[in-house]
Amino acid sequence: MNIDFIGRQRGAIIFSLALILAGLVILVLKGGPTYGVDFTGGILIQATFKKKISPDELSRMRGFLREMGLSGNIQCLGAGEDEVLIKIRPSEADVSSEKIREGVESVLKKEFSQFQGVYQSDEIDPVISKEIRRGALLAILFANLGILIYLALRFEIKFAVAALIALIHDVLLTILALVFFKVEFSITIIAALLTLAGYSVNDTIVVFDRIRENIKLFRKESLSGIINISINQILGRTIVTSVTTLLAVLSLYLFGGEVIRPFAFALFLGVIVGTYSSIFIASPVLIYWPRRR
Repeated sequence: MNIDFIGRQRGAIIFSLALILAGLVILVLKGGPTYGVDFTGGILIQATFKKKISPDELSRMRGFLREMGLSGNIQCLGAGEDEVLIKIRPSEADVSSEKIREGVESVLKKEFSQFQGVYQSDEIDPVISKEIRRGALLAILFANLGILIYLALRFEIKFAVAALIALIHDVLLTILALVFFKVEFSITIIAALLTLAGYSVNDTIVVFDRIRENIKLFRKESLSGIINISINQILGRTIVTSVTTLLAVLSLYLFGGEVIRPFAFALFLGVIVGTYSSIFIASPVLIYWPRRR
């Protein structure tokens, strides 16, 4: 196989920049990401039912929340999907948390005959939520910094910078895609982004390892030629790894339940973007780096 990946690098970079620009416009128009209760504070109510909750019943519950003037999210829990986790964001009205809990329980008891009762109820303070959000951002920042230091020590600084650019590209595009698909940002999404960072860097390191080996073997070959040879050599491995990972993540999305679905969806998008960036974004950066031959 002899595909000219470097010859397509300019088009790939323009394509990525266009996606990022479009995503940023959508982000501004939507007023930023939609944060979950983890990051805004609010009330968590875990209710149990006698049988599995259908999608139509979940929609009805969301409708009742809106009628009560409450905003939030509802997810099925448990292997039998007979438990529901209701996440309610802070109310602008001057209503106590206890009144909100009583109101939700009263509606569930009245409208759903299979309702058994509230299993657990907790309140998340907005101040604590801000600290959680700050900690999540710091986790992503320090993860990227650690990756940069590791790659600089294992390879050279130019490889580290190239991998970091690809990593920022992957995380940013995934975040913008999640905003576009109206996915609620929570601790689960942060876990997915950190998992994506590890996957993306691992994929990039495989390519860089082969480039470093081939630089010693093909001394008379140009750097562009060496990068093309290297990517073509590991292309089969990259495709197999990505496809098997996507199948595993797709299984989580389809059969893992509603709680894990946002994590699986974010990771599914990230694996696609990460595979693309390892080939079309990370390696071409090396060409523009000042070098001595």
